[in-house]
Amino acid sequence: MEVFCDFVKALGSLRSNGFGRAWGAWMSSWYRISRRGLWHRRRRQFARSSVEQFESRTLLTSIGFTAEAGLLSIRGDGPTGETIVLETTETGAVRVSTQIAVDGFGEPILAASVRSIVVSGTTSGDVIDLSAATDQVFSGLGGRGVFINGRGGRDTIIGSDGPDRLFGGGGVDSIRGGGGNDVIKGQGGTGDVLAGGPGDDTIDGGTGIDVLTEIGDVDFVLTDKRLSGRGRDRLRNIERAILIGGPGDNWLDARGFSGSVRLSGQAGDDHLWGGTGVGHLNGGRGDDTIIGGGAGGRLIGGSGADSLRGGGGGETLKGQGGNDWIVIESEGGSVRDIEAGDTVFLERRSTVETDSTVSLDRLRLPHGHDLEVVTRISDVSRWGARTRTALLVTDPQRGGLYEDAADGLFVEWFGAVGDGVTDDTRAIQQAIKVAGEGATIRFEAEKTYLVSSAIRPLSRQTLIGYGATIKRIDEVRTELTEAFDELDDQMASLDCLPCATRWISVADASAFRVGMQVSLFTDTTSDPRNHTIKFIDGNRLMLAINLTHVFPVGTTVVSSFHILLPFPGTHDVRMLGLTIDGNARGNPSFARWELHNSVRSYSTRGIIRDMRIVDSQSEGVVIGGDDSLVENTVVLRAGGNGVHLSGGRRIRILNNTIRDTNLAGNRVGHVGGNITFSRRAPDSVISGNSLINGRAGIGGFNNSGGTGTTISDNTIRNSRLFVLDGRANNGGANGGLTFNNNECFDSNTFLLDNADGFRQDSGPFDIEIRDNRFVGCRLVISRARDVVVEGNQWSGLDEHDHPVIKIIDSQRVRVADHIDGGIYGVQLTGSQTRDITVSGTVTNARQEPVRVDGVLDMEPSIRIEVEILR
Repeated sequence: MEVFCDFVKALGSLRSNGFGRAWGAWMSSWYRISRRGLWHRRRRQFARSSVEQFESRTLLTSIGFTAEAGLLSIRGDGPTGETIVLETTETGAVRVSTQIAVDGFGEPILAASVRSIVVSGTTSGDVIDLSAATDQVFSGLGGRGVFINGRGGRDTIIGSDGPDRLFGGGGVDSIRGGGGNDVIKGQGGTGDVLAGGPGDDTIDGGTGIDVLTEIGDVDFVLTDKRLSGRGRDRLRNIERAILIGGPGDNWLDARGFSGSVRLSGQAGDDHLWGGTGVGHLNGGRGDDTIIGGGAGGRLIGGSGADSLRGGGGGETLKGQGGNDWIVIESEGGSVRDIEAGDTVFLERRSTVETDSTVSLDRLRLPHGHDLEVVTRISDVSRWGARTRTALLVTDPQRGGLYEDAADGLFVEWFGAVGDGVTDDTRAIQQAIKVAGEGATIRFEAEKTYLVSSAIRPLSRQTLIGYGATIKRIDEVRTELTEAFDELDDQMASLDCLPCATRWISVADASAFRVGMQVSLFTDTTSDPRNHTIKFIDGNRLMLAINLTHVFPVGTTVVSSFHILLPFPGTHDVRMLGLTIDGNARGNPSFARWELHNSVRSYSTRGIIRDMRIVDSQSEGVVIGGDDSLVENTVVLRAGGNGVHLSGGRRIRILNNTIRDTNLAGNRVGHVGGNITFSRRAPDSVISGNSLINGRAGIGGFNNSGGTGTTISDNTIRNSRLFVLDGRANNGGANGGLTFNNNECFDSNTFLLDNADGFRQDSGPFDIEIRDNRFVGCRLVISRARDVVVEGNQWSGLDEHDHPVIKIIDSQRVRVADHIDGGIYGVQLTGSQTRDITVSGTVTNARQEPVRVDGVLDMEPSIRIEVEILR
């Protein structure tokens, strides 16, 4: 009684004093009511409604029951508003407020016999409460739900547990749907307050200015046409919204909403985004990230170390308790209630004069404390600044001072913990987004940041963390419980335009979260893309981007992502000093080269330097942007290739240590080597690297090697199959290679071959192998042309029954090396072999220094000029 009266008083205030003045009081009452159970679903056998008894007066309500149809009709007939509360007695009879409902024979109507319910209010303000009409008590409803029409007046309507149709009628109404997929229509003028509750609801405010509200410990995404969180609601004619989170870490995202919005994070480390209308955003307790939408309003951090950023629309920002990080983006912005430890950033995105800065006139600072203000402005020349970024420290004794301030932003400012247990993905992603292009994002040394989806830098950003580790989470997986075979059964989500989405049903979604990425596998099929989870509804996941394969029941759904993945089209992204832990041991089941790289960058002029990349599920680094650089980086224990050149021109791979790669074999696909190619990468330079224990030192130099590649001054050790795997096929060409001044030890075969046979228009061609040292290695030149092998030293092949150099069906090949060992120093074979010159020295060949197969004995274009040493 007391709770409900509080609620009614708040609504009365809302109606009599106007929307704006009563908003806070109304929301406070609504929140208290929800916490005390007004909209709690009753599951006990003998249910009573949330409104136990409104007041003692004569009830003027007519009740009808059609037994054949199971239709229970209730109508308020009084001259003033009625309180209509549907509940049951201990014997299962229907009771409407204080009346036991009876049929035409005077017998009590049993709740189990009711198959549909129609309630009609009076033309005055009514309270209609069907919250006790659960599917457990009214078992005969069978999902048909109820229909309620408030008619005229200021009504308060609470729906049932099932799918309802709730119409407010004329007047200013408050309607909440409860469970089920409800249709809610305000219908009246300005001031309707509408809430769908759980389920996929359709909510229409009608004419006037109406308010959508929702409360829950979930992530909310609000646009003009949809609200996701406790379901997937469709919206029409909603001008204002109120969203309240819970004790967990919630995302309240109203970026797609054009009306005014009020967001309250409550407890937990929340992320709040305002829309394009006026926003009032309050983080509450916890370390929150709050971003205004740019149309004015208030941003309040609450207790905790919060990050606040104005959207450029003149917002008022209040950090309140904790060490807060605050950004103002426009001249109209203001900051209040700054405390010791807060940092304020004033950001302008155009050239400004010194008298056109952001105002801090009303900023309050505790006595005796200093305030740091970092202002990012385009031109501070009038201050005589040494750089284009200035740090301004206000000092009451000496006035404003400035120094260079280019140290960057720490991810801890956005809520990252770095304890190796907490999922820091959202905090890191938020730091990247808030900082914007050109910023430096810093990770603290000796910390481990756990991530569950890709970290995606922007153009000209630097991610730096000497001594810091970013680690992939342990595998999370479940199985499909519903197959799908109609690939066009997908929908365009208004929250994910222009990408398509797909709902899938799984056995257990409890370990997944919105923003996580997954892929799908069967024993024979996989979808070659990672899919972001957009929404979660029970054990259903909405995935962004079309699925391109048919998947049956039992298909595995597994967490799947590249760890560092700059956005497409970016340029000048730098990643420095970080350790990237692919956590292959915690992800033992699945890995594919398209899905599970530690670093995957197609950024033009991207730089990967001083990194340590360990235990990659698949490839350590994929690099594909023009003029990119991988330098002074260590790659250890990769399931796939160490460094993969995937397109791009003038890529440089310099002074790296790449060891123990291709450990997962063919399981991850695209098996190459410590360094490998998959697309043409012309004019690349691979130099100064130590390449140890891969399938090949250099792999995949086949159709895609690209002309002009130089491989020099590297050390290659213990390759399991190849020093260099250079096999062309399907008409491809692998040419223009210079391989010089390398040292290769016990690494099997340097292979140049063409699977399509010798061809003048294909590869291998234009190959130079000069001044290298090979120990325990051999060279096979098969179906190649225009190859120079000169100044190399070969040894250590004594115990193998192979020639050191074997030339098969090749043309225009010149050999001038120093060869020690082998069954033959050089062997020439194949009927198409032509224009071969062999010189240099051969020592300790077990049979013949140079063997020319019989078919070539009389070939005049073969010249042998070898010096045989003893």
